[in-house]
Amino acid sequence: VPIFGLVILATSALLDQRREVAEMGQLQELAELAPAVSGLVHELQKERGRSAGYIASKGEKFAQDLPKQRDATNNKLAELSERLDEFQAERFGGSLAENIGVAREAVSLIDDRRTKTTDLKISVSEMAGYYTPTIAKLLAIVEEMAVLSSNASVTNTISAYTSFLQGKERAGQERAMGATGFGAQKFSPAIYMKIVQLIAEQRTLNKIFAIHSTPSQQAFLAKTVTGQAVTEVERMREIAIASPQVGSTQGTEPSHWFDQITAKINLLKTVEDFIAAGLLNQTKEIRDNAQAAFLMLAALTAVLIAVTAVL
Repeated sequence: VPIFGLVILATSALLDQRREVAEMGQLQELAELAPAVSGLVHELQKERGRSAGYIASKGEKFAQDLPKQRDATNNKLAELSERLDEFQAERFGGSLAENIGVAREAVSLIDDRRTKTTDLKISVSEMAGYYTPTIAKLLAIVEEMAVLSSNASVTNTISAYTSFLQGKERAGQERAMGATGFGAQKFSPAIYMKIVQLIAEQRTLNKIFAIHSTPSQQAFLAKTVTGQAVTEVERMREIAIASPQVGSTQGTEPSHWFDQITAKINLLKTVEDFIAAGLLNQTKEIRDNAQAAFLMLAALTAVLIAVTAVL
């Protein structure tokens, strides 16, 4: 009877440890995949912004930059496609495999939208209506980590990471809307309302990030996202917000806006990579600790059962 009870308790404890090892292993795989996803998202965000400026200026602006940006996007797309071809999403269960399929299907339509953009046969809103949902579908792959995690500290880190990704995506949308307004030398009511909304959403997501992030992450953000580009973006934001009242964009060039806010978003990308690396290290450490605990518990259980049997 004592041996039977010991086996039941030990088996339950071993299964719990094994489950944690498997869960952290899956999260570690996703954490390794996340930078490839966010790398493509980063380039798609820039392509969206340059496309908006190109369309708004009737092809006079960004004509030289857009092909180079598309090449950069293609490089990241090839890198992610290679990773996804080797990634066995079905092992994770849930909706991960479906999310990956939906995202890959959306990305496959990019050449058609590029052709229409080059030929100026698509509006800014129609162009953004492709890029923005496609980016959202890619980010949904990363956000699947929150569904797989049952560890409170890891879930907290994932929440910080995904809220930061969403905030950076709003900054990317702001870049496109600003390029549209400054490219047309005026902000239409729809573009004006959208850029004000995006600024407000970024502030909200920054607050969510502050709730879930660690002091070291917050310190790294404060230390990194600062400088001339950040100050200049704030100045041009004020010009954009005041433009309907003053009736002018004060001669702000869309290329200057794009370059400055891109410099700021690149700083955000540095913070994003820092958070992603921390998440990967965290899952790896918890997995290693759980694996060690599993082996120790298994050995201890075997010894206890042997000693009890001898007695």
